[in-house]
Amino acid sequence: STFECPHCSKTTNIFGEGAADKIHQEFGIPVLGRIALTKSVMESGEKGTPIVLGSPESAAAQSFISAAQQLAACVSVLNFKKPKVEIS
Repeated sequence: STFECPHCSKTTNIFGEGAADKIHQEFGIPVLGRIALTKSVMESGEKGTPIVLGSPESAAAQSFISAAQQLAACVSVLNFKKPKVEIS
């Protein structure tokens, strides 16, 4: 994830470059997405309207939507692999 400066639009890696990829490689945890923390994300959160509702076509909203889709896919796979429990 990155932080985008509201003054110059320069992005800075918050957790270090490639940190999520390193965790994925070491522990097998999937990378769900990369989210840029922008002024618009902050402002929409402060107004109580998630960026995915307030500006659904924005790059930030698309990043959140993509991460949510990846999470849903992972949960679906885990649920499918889970042993079936029968109640009699």
